[in-house]
Amino acid sequence: MNKIFAALLGALLSTALLLGVSPAMASAAPAAASSAGAETQAKRGIATRKEFRRVKKNMPMQRVHRIFGIGGKQTYFSSGCCGGEVPAYQSREYNAGRFSYVNVNYERRNGTWRVESKYGYWY
Repeated sequence: MNKIFAALLGALLSTALLLGVSPAMASAAPAAASSAGAETQAKRGIATRKEFRRVKKNMPMQRVHRIFGIGGKQTYFSSGCCGGEVPAYQSREYNAGRFSYVNVNYERRNGTWRVESKYGYWY
């Protein structure tokens, strides 16, 4: 297995040298691409894993929208009843990229929508 890996690594480095790419440049390119990809996602209104980790329980909805850069799509709403004994709830889905999503559930407390729970799936 190590011999195969060494042969593949040697072939890759040889190809890089033939193309005029130094090994240092070849290894730095993926890091730059992933950084640029994260910036592009933020500009397109896609919720990233880093942004998802910043969202905490009891955080106001407006702050969540600022973190994600998008308002999300309401997928559930309940107005509550009984003079506030049953609180109002809503769920919002945020775009997280192709085949991925983030869902945040909010509860209305003292006139403010606050995070009750969250979950996300990235593919």
